[in-house]
Amino acid sequence: MSSGTIRAFPLTEFPVVEPQEDLVKLILEAVENSGRNLKNGDILVITSKIVSISENRLVKAEDIEPTQRAREIATENDFDPVHVELALRESTDIIRTKRVLITETYSGLVCNFSGIDKSNAPEGSYILLPEDSDASAHRLRDSLMKLTGKNLAIIISDTQGRPWRKGSINVSIGCAGIAPFKYNKGKSDLYGR
Repeated sequence: MSSGTIRAFPLTEFPVVEPQEDLVKLILEAVENSGRNLKNGDILVITSKIVSISENRLVKAEDIEPTQRAREIATENDFDPVHVELALRESTDIIRTKRVLITETYSGLVCNFSGIDKSNAPEGSYILLPEDSDASAHRLRDSLMKLTGKNLAIIISDTQGRPWRKGSINVSIGCAGIAPFKYNKGKSDLYGR
């Protein structure tokens, strides 16, 4: 790909991922079914949800007993107490509990309900974020590069709400083979400042 050009191609024929399923195999099959080939320098953006499911980060509601703290937060806000309990377990800090449950996760993400949700989860289950999204990205990248011989980058994305705005955005929560930050301290901008 030439410098300055970005092209995005969705893998529309992706199957439903089951717990502990070989995600690398599914990705390679979906790429093949799309009629495309992976090339050196390609960046694969993979939703955290399928990474989590393949890593068995599913929790059944029936296996969770909410604590008193979780029940209090749930009652005050009309939330599901199991969802609150899971969010508390997956967090290092509770930032806000009025009308929302904003937490900081063990990986440093600040998000609603520790990024845990029920959408696209099996009935009666919740999907937790990957334990270490960077490590997950590295494992996927290493396996894909070994099988394809291509130099690839992986971004694991998750949808996040935006404070005081409608809708959501997709953000990177982990990556491998690509620099997540560009450090510009001490460099000049367009106007030499």
